[in-house]
Amino acid sequence: MPLTSRRFPWLAWLAVASAAVARPAAATESDVDAVKVRCVKAYEQAQWLRKQSRLTAAKNELRTCMAEACPALVARDCVVWMREVEAQVATVIVSARTPEGRDRSDVRVAIDGREVQARLTGASIEVDPGEHVFRYAPAGAPPREERVIVNAGEKNRLLRVLVPSDAIPRDRPGARPPEARRYRAVPIVLGSAAVVLAGAGIFLDIQGSTDLHGLRTGCAPACSPSDVQAARTKIILGDSLIASSLIAGGAAVWLWLRAPRVVPTADGARLTWSGSW
Repeated sequence: MPLTSRRFPWLAWLAVASAAVARPAAATESDVDAVKVRCVKAYEQAQWLRKQSRLTAAKNELRTCMAEACPALVARDCVVWMREVEAQVATVIVSARTPEGRDRSDVRVAIDGREVQARLTGASIEVDPGEHVFRYAPAGAPPREERVIVNAGEKNRLLRVLVPSDAIPRDRPGARPPEARRYRAVPIVLGSAAVVLAGAGIFLDIQGSTDLHGLRTGCAPACSPSDVQAARTKIILGDSLIASSLIAGGAAVWLWLRAPRVVPTADGARLTWSGSW
């Protein structure tokens, strides 16, 4: 540890006094004092911030006390400490993707309530060691938070975030938003059922009519009542199925024309019944 560490803070102030004496006469005493005092304050503050593991703030103070205008004794220690702090400070990279695997850059990032990126660029973010709350706010979607424990010296740690698909791709100028489409699954099912019912009804109707015709030409008027009733039942059932097919077919046509629209949104999609004839 350098001699001008916390054990010997008076050496830093001695360096200030020595530099002030050696300053050329052209500089005023107040200028010398202001610069040197600022250097020593930054020197002491950097040591305190390092002890608190606030490394990113310590770097700012070290940049001040390692300047050429600072006493050589102070600047030399600050240069050494800067190398140590840069090795200890961690960095993370935030990457956002949609469920389809598409990258999104329109995501704001905040750490412990302080915004650090207004838009994702792939650049690394310096973070102090310890536990932090990361907040990701995609454009057009609710923000989400997660707690992350960052280790000292960890470099370029990748934080992947799953965000909703963007309804209007903002990364492509002039891109059109996806158009709403109609949800027609129900009318398709009803239409298919109508076809099946109509086919079954026509089959039974024809079979019942054929059976009745055979009874009239073969055994009338001495035909078995049960045979006559069975033929008539086929006709009645066939007519019922045909009537049901007409109802299902009408409902399918109505729903086809009035089908709800699927409107894309930032967090998925929603149905609207805004159709018209």
